[in-house]
Amino acid sequence: MTSSADPGRTPEEILVASRSVLDPALRAAVRRLPKPLRGYAQFHYGWAGPGGAPPEGSPSRLRMPTLVLLSAGINGEGWDGAVDAAAAWSLMGNHTLIHDDIMDGDSHRRGRPTLWTAFGTPAALQTGNALLALAVELLSEQCGPKTAAAIGRMGRTVQIMGAGQVADMDLEARVEVALEESMAVVEAKACRVMSYACELGGLCAGAADDQLEALSAYGHHLGIACQLQDDLEDLRPAADWVDGVHGSDIRRRKKTPMLLAALRAHSADRDHLAALYRSETLLSEPQIRQAAELIEACGGTDWALRTIQEHMGLAAHSLDRARPTPRAHRELKTFASVFGCSVTASGRHLAGAAPVAD
Repeated sequence: MTSSADPGRTPEEILVASRSVLDPALRAAVRRLPKPLRGYAQFHYGWAGPGGAPPEGSPSRLRMPTLVLLSAGINGEGWDGAVDAAAAWSLMGNHTLIHDDIMDGDSHRRGRPTLWTAFGTPAALQTGNALLALAVELLSEQCGPKTAAAIGRMGRTVQIMGAGQVADMDLEARVEVALEESMAVVEAKACRVMSYACELGGLCAGAADDQLEALSAYGHHLGIACQLQDDLEDLRPAADWVDGVHGSDIRRRKKTPMLLAALRAHSADRDHLAALYRSETLLSEPQIRQAAELIEACGGTDWALRTIQEHMGLAAHSLDRARPTPRAHRELKTFASVFGCSVTASGRHLAGAAPVAD
């Protein structure tokens, strides 16, 4: 088996191939950490339970690091020279997830307690910091003319994502929020993280500056589309609605772009939706379902679908501009489906079932 994906391979087959090279690299990197941070990181990744007990929940599918590997194939290279860089991306991304879980108060991730819930906030904070430092360490060990650029772009990415997370929490606390503000948060978080994954792979491949710019744009537009698809999956399909599972954004009164687009309508439904969001009482499950119906009635879901289609078209155009080899083009185009979206030759959007994941 080669280290790069064969033509005709499905997204799931690409993930299997990716995991076969990434999982050993990640485990080896985490073993560098001193105790007890090593054990905390192993728990977060789903490799072990508390105190070395059998793991619970499901491990990360490594979708975003796989995007690094696929981007590294832009000029026909295999994955071997990008494995450690992809592992570094994973360490950076999980540093952010650990800190975001604390800020958002999330108690579970991937079917098990979040790190701060299981071991306390100080342990989680320091583990997140250690993963980021380890990511920089891995990148610094790479021999190549663009190592400095890879590290610099990682630093800038972490800064932008951190600012986006703070802005996201600020929007949740405010009553009046503009659609443009919410989209700026999406760009700072979902878009920047995908753009960097594509850029990092391109840097590993020695891509030209215009190819790097096009890969970055591909990640940017894919990030917007996938985040909006994720928001849609939280509400749809209504026939499969499960109380306590669907409608989490409404439950938290999160100011998603889809909600804010709906609040631009001029109707009684819009006023009713606004009243639900302004209420200071805990929303009941029937009220959450009602809010989801109102978002759709006010055109929020239609706006999301149109915007997804627009950005998937722009993603397809950006991928063409990157001038990837036929194999790399096909794999990058096909792999978008694991994030809930698909890039077709015409750039049309095809909804998927998988939300944006780490």
